[in-house]
Formats: sequence, structure tokens, C-alpha cells
Amino acid sequence: MNWILIGQFISYAVAIISAYSAITNNKRDNQTIKEIELSKEDFARENEELKREQNLQDQKQKLISNFLSSINIFAGSMNGKNQAQALSDCGKVLSVLSHDKVKIVTDLMSTIQKVNTTSWLTNDETQKIINAINSATISILL
Repeated sequence: MNWILIGQFISYAVAIISAYSAITNNKRDNQTIKEIELSKEDFARENEELKREQNLQDQKQKLISNFLSSINIFAGSMNGKNQAQALSDCGKVLSVLSHDKVKIVTDLMSTIQKVNTTSWLTNDETQKIINAINSATISILL
């Protein structure tokens, strides 16, 4: 037997097996990298969705906060400027409220619109307005 020839064949066989192993490892690594990239994309999409939802919630809370602030300022002053701001903020908050709460706010808007800020209000009129504002505030917060 020719041991040199057998050694060369074994060397070729080892080289072929090594090349095949390197190719399969490379394919597996590429597949793993693709899976990682897809996971990153999924994470980025979910993160963007959460950011959008948080932004919407923040805007909703800001509208509600502005609404509550302006109606309470109006309740304290009963002047025309604050009346206009309260009505404006009432209108802005309607888009983020449920149907039941929209009804409460529209009733409050009606009450605020009826207030004549150029003349003195009686205690009963003032109390009626303050009660309506308090009722709306409690209903919105619940």
C-alpha cells in the first residue's frame, strides 16, 4: 500500500469535511443574525406603538387638565375672558371623552354660556354655576 497516497486522500477528506462544516456554520450564523435583526425590528415597532399610545394618553390628560383648570378659574372669577377660555377648553376636551361624559360637558358648556359676565350674579346663580362645575369635575375624573 501507498501510505503517502492514503494520507493525501485523508487530508482531502478532512478538508472537504472542514469546508462543509464551515459552510453550514456560516448559514446557521446568517440565519441567527437575520432572526436577531427581525427581533430588533419587532422591538422597534412595538416601542413606536407604545410611544404613540403614551403620546395620545399625554395629550388626552393635557386636554382634561386644561379643561378642569379653565372651568375652575372661571368659577373663581366669573369674567368674560375666563368664560371664553372655559368654553374653548370644553370644546377641545369633547373629542377625548366618552359619550356619557360628553353629555356632562355639553350641559356644563350650556350653563357657562348662559352666564352674563357683565352684571352681578346672585348667590343662587353663582352657586348653581359652581355646583355644575363641581359636578362636571367629579364626573370627568371618575
